[in-house]
Amino acid sequence: MNRLTLHHPPLPIIILVLLALILLGHGTSLLSNFWSNTGWLQLAEGVLNRENTTVPTDHFLRAIQSNQTNARTYLGIGMAYAENFSEPEALNYWRQGQIAPATLHQLGSQMRKQGLLDLAFIYFRNAAQLDPATPDQGDYLAGRLCQQSLTDPARLSAFNQQYCHDYFAQNGGNLLLDGQFDQEVHWGWTGDFLFTDFTRANFQRDLESGVPAPSLRLTGLTSGRHAGLYQRISILPGTKVRFSGYFRSENAHDLSADLLYIEWQQEGKPQGNSPYKVESSTEWQHLERIFVLPMDSEPWAQFYPVLLRGEGTVWADNLSVEIVSELE
Repeated sequence: MNRLTLHHPPLPIIILVLLALILLGHGTSLLSNFWSNTGWLQLAEGVLNRENTTVPTDHFLRAIQSNQTNARTYLGIGMAYAENFSEPEALNYWRQGQIAPATLHQLGSQMRKQGLLDLAFIYFRNAAQLDPATPDQGDYLAGRLCQQSLTDPARLSAFNQQYCHDYFAQNGGNLLLDGQFDQEVHWGWTGDFLFTDFTRANFQRDLESGVPAPSLRLTGLTSGRHAGLYQRISILPGTKVRFSGYFRSENAHDLSADLLYIEWQQEGKPQGNSPYKVESSTEWQHLERIFVLPMDSEPWAQFYPVLLRGEGTVWADNLSVEIVSELE
């Protein structure tokens, strides 16, 4: 209908459309500014706050034809298609609106916090697809969702279960994200303890050293415990895993580092151990350990390549966590 393509619809038509939408049960407060920028923002917030479990796509289609110059319009229409699990259409509108990947990262993170994992996958994957030629954090955020769902894949749709299976299969069964440190460290890894105080310790990618380079470099500048970086993976109690990698160290003063440290939780209390401690300078060496998650533990474990203490530097590269066997 021609009236839907007008940029400034006559007042009677606007009233009729709004009355029709109100009769559909979406209320006056949300739709009073439906043709305005504020209306789009309110509608987007309504989606995020779960005020509308599913937003009918045709409502967005009516509005997008009224104002195609505002990026919020394209963001809103993409959100509507995401809500209706139409991933290609969501991507199409986000591309048209030149939506920044960081915006989709933020929206996906909100969906993840609300437990809406299938929706979060759409935001993260589409963020990575906005410019497929450029690596994007969205790939790794989607990978984290896969890590979190290993013990309960039924939380995901069949499509996303297959996606996660393929995600790890393409990495040779390695459950760690970017164990080679080819991308930004924070994309796959989470920092712990004192790495926020860079006067005491720091971490960074070393572009000159590795097997091959780059690698992760952890440096302690003072005495005391500095902790490390980790990835948390959901694992069923009784599961046997192999944790491995390459390591190098330089002792500056009182270096003491636990390598291949694994942490888990039993009866609400954190537990952890490491089979290797380095206190001197070493060249690159390959280390591995076999670990069985205790039967009375929580269904997850945190994998630290290095827990750093004292003054010195430890490098880590080619890290891997693989399931050896599972409880039958």
